[in-house]
Amino acid sequence: MAHAMQAGLSFAEAGWRRQATAASSVAAAAAVPPPAAAATAPPAALTAVAALRRRYPRGPGNRADAVSAWAIPRAVGGSGTSGGSRTSGGAVVAGSSSHRVGLPSGAGAGDPRAASVVVAAARRRGGNGGGDAAVSMAEPVAERIEDTELYDETYKSYLTYAMSVIVSRAIPDVRDGLKPVHRRILYAMHELGLAHNKPFKKCARVVGEVLGKFHPHGDTAVYDSLVRMAQPFSMRAPLVDGHGNFGSLDDDPAAAMRYTECRLTRAASEALLRDLGPDTVDWQPTFDESQLEPLVLPAVVPNLLVNGSSGIAVGLASNIPPHNLGEVVSALRALIADPRVTTEQLMQHVRGPDFPTGGELVVGPELVQAYATGKGAVVVRGKARVQRLGGGGGGGHEGAAAGRGRRRTAAAAAEAATGDMEDGAASGGGGGREQIVITEMPYQVVKSDLVAAIAELIESKQLEGVSDVRDESDRTGVRVVVEVKKGHSGEAVLAQLYKSTKLQVNFNYNCMSLLRTRPRLMGLKEMLQAFLDFRCDVVQRRSSAALRSARQRLHLVEGFLRLLGEPGRLDGVVADVRGAADGAAARGALVARHGLSEEQAEAILGLTLRRLTGLEASKLEAERDELQKTISRLQDILADRTALLAVVEQEAAALAAAYPDPRRTTLVAAADVASAPSPEDLLPDRPCLLLASRRGFLRRLPDESLTAQNRNTRGKSGIRLRSGDALAGVAAASDRDTLLLISPDGRMFKTRAANVPSPSSSSSQSSAHGAAASSGASPSGASLANVLKIPQSFPVAALVPVPRGLMPPAAVRASRRGGAAGPADGAACGPADNGVGDVGSADVIPAEPAAEGVAEREPQAAAAVEAEGAGEEGAGEEGGEEVEETAVGPCLVLCSRRGMIKRLALRNRRDRAKGVPVMRLGSFGERDPKTRSADAAAGASTAAAAAGGGAAAAGAAASGGAARSDELGWAALSSSPDDVVVVVTAAGRALLFPASDLRVHGALSAGNMAIRTSARPHDHVAAMSVLPAELAPLLQGSEARAGASDGAGGGDDVDAVEGNAEEEEEEVPEAEEVEGGSSSPSPSSQPEQQPEPPAEASRGGRPVGPCLLIVTAHGIGKRIPLGQMRLGRRRQSGVLAIRVATAERARKARGSGGGDGAGSAATARGPDRVVAALAVYDGQEVVMASRNGVVVRQSVDGITVQSRMTRGTFVMQLDDGDEVVDVVVAAAPAVIAGAAAAPVAGRIGGGENRGQGQPEAAAAAAVSAGGAA
Repeated sequence: MAHAMQAGLSFAEAGWRRQATAASSVAAAAAVPPPAAAATAPPAALTAVAALRRRYPRGPGNRADAVSAWAIPRAVGGSGTSGGSRTSGGAVVAGSSSHRVGLPSGAGAGDPRAASVVVAAARRRGGNGGGDAAVSMAEPVAERIEDTELYDETYKSYLTYAMSVIVSRAIPDVRDGLKPVHRRILYAMHELGLAHNKPFKKCARVVGEVLGKFHPHGDTAVYDSLVRMAQPFSMRAPLVDGHGNFGSLDDDPAAAMRYTECRLTRAASEALLRDLGPDTVDWQPTFDESQLEPLVLPAVVPNLLVNGSSGIAVGLASNIPPHNLGEVVSALRALIADPRVTTEQLMQHVRGPDFPTGGELVVGPELVQAYATGKGAVVVRGKARVQRLGGGGGGGHEGAAAGRGRRRTAAAAAEAATGDMEDGAASGGGGGREQIVITEMPYQVVKSDLVAAIAELIESKQLEGVSDVRDESDRTGVRVVVEVKKGHSGEAVLAQLYKSTKLQVNFNYNCMSLLRTRPRLMGLKEMLQAFLDFRCDVVQRRSSAALRSARQRLHLVEGFLRLLGEPGRLDGVVADVRGAADGAAARGALVARHGLSEEQAEAILGLTLRRLTGLEASKLEAERDELQKTISRLQDILADRTALLAVVEQEAAALAAAYPDPRRTTLVAAADVASAPSPEDLLPDRPCLLLASRRGFLRRLPDESLTAQNRNTRGKSGIRLRSGDALAGVAAASDRDTLLLISPDGRMFKTRAANVPSPSSSSSQSSAHGAAASSGASPSGASLANVLKIPQSFPVAALVPVPRGLMPPAAVRASRRGGAAGPADGAACGPADNGVGDVGSADVIPAEPAAEGVAEREPQAAAAVEAEGAGEEGAGEEGGEEVEETAVGPCLVLCSRRGMIKRLALRNRRDRAKGVPVMRLGSFGERDPKTRSADAAAGASTAAAAAGGGAAAAGAAASGGAARSDELGWAALSSSPDDVVVVVTAAGRALLFPASDLRVHGALSAGNMAIRTSARPHDHVAAMSVLPAELAPLLQGSEARAGASDGAGGGDDVDAVEGNAEEEEEEVPEAEEVEGGSSSPSPSSQPEQQPEPPAEASRGGRPVGPCLLIVTAHGIGKRIPLGQMRLGRRRQSGVLAIRVATAERARKARGSGGGDGAGSAATARGPDRVVAALAVYDGQEVVMASRNGVVVRQSVDGITVQSRMTRGTFVMQLDDGDEVVDVVVAAAPAVIAGAAAAPVAGRIGGGENRGQGQPEAAAAAAVSAGGAA
């Protein structure tokens, strides 16, 4: 159709041709026979067939065949049965049913005889020359028909349409940065005289002017374009000054054009229309050729870069961001100064886009690529800040908007006060909430849509930590407030907003523009160079026109001066003019007699009498001098390229200086932009308490769910235990901590503390005999199999919370097999890579799943008789794949129940379904015969003493003489080699030695011996913890230890003497040990039932300082000042730290009824033993947990401070058959990698006494059995 219109055919002719073309293929395919009998047809159709047959004389299936087979029956059928006339193809077609044309019999569609008959019939029917007229009109039409393929015709027509859209609608011109519609609007307003200093006019008037003269399209497109040029949030430098409602950031539509008014801005007049003239730019006729319009406006600055543009054409699109006017002009001047300047050098001037809505631009290599190639993407973010309510404002992002006035300030203050009151009522006091205030939006992002998207994320629970969002924007600026829930991090929520909403978007560069009416993708330098060439052409054409005008004026001025300067010349001119018959004669007389040109003579004839005075002569002389200077300057500009460029630079710099506008968009380096937060980052960093049972159940309690109680009180239920289950341990952590779960067989699993189900913080406080402390989740906790997503649960030996940021990131390392390097998550571990976590496939020792009986029975730690001598210890140390390495950063200190201890570098590795091995645990049966027989005896006595302990104890007794494997019992974090490791035995002996005495072992090594218990066959390790390095100077012997050598011989000798002395002191018989208990217990034989110590010693008076808190299974505890403890060496016997009672002594002490709550406690079975030892500070609180799941929180200030040789005082009331299993500091510790631990970090990881209910009883039974024998 487009081709037919180009060929000059009318619409009817083009339609006929299209149908004829389609009919040709139909006739050829179906072999439609021509009419064999007479047929009636309009003359125009017949003459057309004749013309076609003359062009295609022969050949079956040609165009003439098809047309004759289609056109004649179609024309006959369309003529009707009655006479009439109609117009077809520009000819008058007459038809009548009475006119019949008889074709020769047998004449086919391709027979020339048919064509001759048809033409003859046309001539005969036409009458009076009608047939000749039809033939004469049909022949030119037939000559213009071209044979072409449908594909080619479609391609050419679509390409013509696409180029029309590209050039005339969607793509801006690189010279003035405008599309045709914008250019026509500005030119129409310029023609209407709507300058910046003139009154406004209705937008409908401007739209009508544009439609009627220049732009033959819909009024909506014109008005929308006008509105955009008036929006300050769309244009960096608005070109139209609007008066009325022109839309908003909420995508509100502008008012109707009959209500709004407009005029040009001053910047538009000076930057685009000042040099407009017939000689400066090219002009073209309008669509109706009634007048001319400019092809381009003579822009002074690169408007395409200043205001940007976006459009979608056919097969092409353009998206160019706006920039700062001063930066663009600076880059243009740099290009003029050095044409070989690079894109990187230009970017020192144009630092990036400058959006009218402000925001933040992330600067990285993508911006350089976009400016170099014209295509790329950059990240644009809204500007927001995090502020704390009621706390004087928080930090956050730079460039926050200023205050919003008294009304907004008062409203915000009232709201903050209300919010703080609500939070105080809900949580018991204090505000501390945060809110995010968004003050600037990303470019082209609708504010209302952003608010709706945030509200939808809040409603769908996809955005954690946000309670409300509201829009407080007004005419002073943007203000969107996002309320952050109490306890959540405002920075983390803001990072999630950047990730999940359009508060952060990608701006895609596509710098497509027209250069000499051809679309071209250009970078920053190419666009500036194209504009510079255009501007030089404009200045050159303007200078040429000005030079011509100046020369013409100088010519006239010289004629005036000649008339006025020569004496008598004026009188002669006047006489000649008066004597002339008309103006032409007067002009001829002046030219002939006075030597003037035609132009000078005409100008003299137009002079008034007042111009002939002497004053006017002096003015003319001044004008002549000025014109001569102007001509000289213009000639220099036209002759010298440097002078031309200087004019361009001067005019651009003057315009930039006239409109100074600081940058609105803040540039942010990509390295300074925080990565998208993980889901854990959005969780509030609140302290919590983690409880683990022996059957593999975990529960997390909020820290505020436990309130501090008095000493020696009964707590509340922390976890509801199933039948046959018991509490294994407790750990204090934070919701964002990484939780390391270590099994008794030396496997480690990793998860987040927040992954452990937690009840709501508003739970009801229940007693120890009631329901669990909270009701938001299952009181029994969650199975480890569900938390870790593993096939089955396992007993928990140690809980180690790793503070946020302490776990090192996964590193890239080489494979052990020498393969390509890969990430630590999947590659094999190298020989020197022996940290916590994954190991190479060559080193993997399959960890057998724990048997079901292990999960239900109480682990039996035999009274291991450690073989003395370096031979056995060396054998233990050399077994496995131990690799000694220098520890950099935190380490794990692991200790088994047999007393094997090691340090392991803390590393981040890939999780495994079977766990990551961290320690190789040996078997009791692997030792020498003497040790094996002692173990068998200990096992038998354990079974005898635990006869009343249930089925699990009976099962343990059945296997008393069998060889049993060692179990991992404790784990803690050490942040420095100067930390102090505390190892305490069940009998109360404590050994403190530096962590540097422990080498950093590999993951599959067995470690070294921690404490020597060979002199006490039935004693064993009962607790292990780590003291921070800053407490080491408080210990006795720390100075000597620091300067002494690392030899173990001397240390062992000294310790042996001290240990023997204390053992002799411990062996003094006491009356309470007499069977029958007839004698009353002496004061020295029972736990310290003394009155509370003075307030200045233990209850907030004079500070006591750091102490070592030791708690036993019967709920007896005390604080020992660290100054009374001695810093020793590994593998010594230790010193006595607390006197533990035997079974009979403990029963009498509990049943005596005197002292603090002794009478209210039920009888505990078996001898007492140590279960926990940790460093505490004044004012701290500890949480004690019992085997039945009862937890109690109390201040350490209420626990008495005693010496090492005392027995302590009761600190927790226990039910019948219950005992204490673990003690932790209530507050979550804070450990900083590479620095000394905070005071709270005396004991970070749990694991002290994980399930030692029966082995101690077995040891006591063995002692009794030995005495009886």
